[in-house]
Amino acid sequence: MTILSKTVEIEKDNKNQLLLSKDRLDASSILVTGAAGFIGSHLVGHLINIGFKTVVGIDTFNAYYSPALKRERVTNLFNKYGATVLDGDVCDAEMLSNLFTKHQFTHVIHLAAQAGVRYSLIQPLTYIHTNLKCFTVLLEQIRSVGDNYGKDKMPHFLYASSSSVYGLNEKIPFSESDPVDKPSNLYGATKRSNELMAYSYFHLFGIQSVGFRFFTVYGPWGRPDMAAYIFTEQISRGDTITVYNNGNMKRDFTYVDDIVSGITACLDYKHTKPIVFNLGNNKPVEALRFLQLIEKSLGIKAKVRFEDSLAEIPVTYANTTLAYQELGFVAKTSIEEGIEKFIAWYKEHESKTILCETGCYVGNMCTKSQWERPMVDSRKLTQGCRIVVYTTAAHENLLNPLPSFNDITENCFIAYINDSGKRSISQQQQQQQQEMKMSVVDHWTYIYVDMEKEEKDIKGFLRAVKLSPKLFFADSVQYGIYVDHKIKLVMKPSDLVHLMENAHVPIDKTTGAADATAATTTTTTTSTSTSTSSSSSMNLIMVVQTPRFNDLKDEARTQAAVNQIKAYEDYQERLKIKNIHLLDSSLIVHNLVDSDAQIIRCKWYREAQEWSDRENTSGAFTFAVANVGTKAVVTHTTATGTWIPVVKTKGERNASSSSSSSLSTTGGMLKYVYILPAKKYHWHFVSDLASNH
Repeated sequence: MTILSKTVEIEKDNKNQLLLSKDRLDASSILVTGAAGFIGSHLVGHLINIGFKTVVGIDTFNAYYSPALKRERVTNLFNKYGATVLDGDVCDAEMLSNLFTKHQFTHVIHLAAQAGVRYSLIQPLTYIHTNLKCFTVLLEQIRSVGDNYGKDKMPHFLYASSSSVYGLNEKIPFSESDPVDKPSNLYGATKRSNELMAYSYFHLFGIQSVGFRFFTVYGPWGRPDMAAYIFTEQISRGDTITVYNNGNMKRDFTYVDDIVSGITACLDYKHTKPIVFNLGNNKPVEALRFLQLIEKSLGIKAKVRFEDSLAEIPVTYANTTLAYQELGFVAKTSIEEGIEKFIAWYKEHESKTILCETGCYVGNMCTKSQWERPMVDSRKLTQGCRIVVYTTAAHENLLNPLPSFNDITENCFIAYINDSGKRSISQQQQQQQQEMKMSVVDHWTYIYVDMEKEEKDIKGFLRAVKLSPKLFFADSVQYGIYVDHKIKLVMKPSDLVHLMENAHVPIDKTTGAADATAATTTTTTTSTSTSTSSSSSMNLIMVVQTPRFNDLKDEARTQAAVNQIKAYEDYQERLKIKNIHLLDSSLIVHNLVDSDAQIIRCKWYREAQEWSDRENTSGAFTFAVANVGTKAVVTHTTATGTWIPVVKTKGERNASSSSSSSLSTTGGMLKYVYILPAKKYHWHFVSDLASNH
């Protein structure tokens, strides 16, 4: 990255002023791990802004919380400072070696870690891997620099510890000299281990290090699992907030800019042995007071429920005397000022994320888009419809023609088409479009949308009508059936609705034609990869429903899946359908009447927006359903949802595997059904139900 160099003075106590010359800035080469994280992204921007010439960031963009938020932070860094962040893992010793050789780092600031207290109760081994193993790999890389080039060439090592190391300490405020041998959770234990490991590597190999015990950091671009973000999000959306231990817990909330100042002040800190500093606000605030400040800033009263938690530390309170004496560190941002800044960022970010036409916004936190006029047109057009079938396409030529269905009228088939100005249209069509931008071709009623103006996030734009279509149709519409433009619908829309409403009741054979959806493409998108296959015969979509199995045990759950599959296989057999393929979210039946369905749709849309970098709408649905009522922690294992093997034919495959890799087959066919707890709300389809042609 290239930036303008300049002389920078970091504010400190007069007797300890640190002056960085242009030569010093040019000579420094800094590695920041966890650079797409909350603190890391702020730090990278600050370092570049004050004049450091070489700042290299790496991050795994893992799924502990939305990777899309991390990528947004990186985009923001690039737009403001021209910074880039590499997609890399600190545990990758070869990658680290290459980076160290190329950049000859003078400083390593290690912020990458598995954070969170409650999550450590769910995924303890993740903390061991990330916080201990990867920490060791990085120390070993720094050690190798000393072995190969001399100890004076080893970079200065700065790393993130945590106030959680104080654990069950009763002495308040917490001081760096206090004993820290009673951790209250695994996260705190791994962070204390980091401090001990850093000291041992100093004793053995002479690696100088500075650790930072951060105290409850908050601010713009904050982590969604932290109190400021959780409270603000849930208050805004009208959700009930869980407050632990009657809200009597106190936290030393520290604004992110103050934390960054403290880290920066240590870049050239001279010391003879490893040291750790408390970086906190030195003014603890009760959780209820914190909540009240957010309520005031939002102008919305919170719905609160109280729960007990043994994992929570009663008080965090930083004694920052040492940091002041050695670094001149003083937290300057009051809790009132910090909350105001965070809420201002949240409102702006939320407005950019949510399109008004989805109906999924709170207050005025949304952005009007090019859907505004087409939405009005389609509401007029669909008056009197009970069922609407709809799709989106970049061009008319991409659509499959519809059969002549006799169960719903032609005006109830809507295709939203890109209005690029490049298509050739007749004068009659032009006159039609002046009144309402539409035309009728192959039973589809085209409504034209200027998609090119949404080119920055065209997929997010189209996702609005795909996942949250309620406001797009007249009040008479009870069901909206989304059909991907890649597939051809041949099942009667009313039969699709019938199947959704009656999970285990096969359609009466006397209903005549209608039984499947035929694919015109063989491209199948999964949550982790995209595969393309070809076949001389037509690939067909098997429609799989997702009924409510919340209260069933494993045996009953599997049997229910087998029963529902059998109904659809019987249905297919009458049409001699053999090849089965399933596209991610290619066919969705929305219940537009049920109020709970709209809640889930909006959560689904929000999750999909946040996970848009993965195009994983199926994963987003899983998280949306899990988060109804309470905010669940996103884990790696739920990213693929609950896959239940239904039928296995010849070929070897582990039927009990729930990983996405188990969806492919070798020499046989393995069918899975994706179980989601939302029978009356959606049909939701995910990739590769079967695969041998």
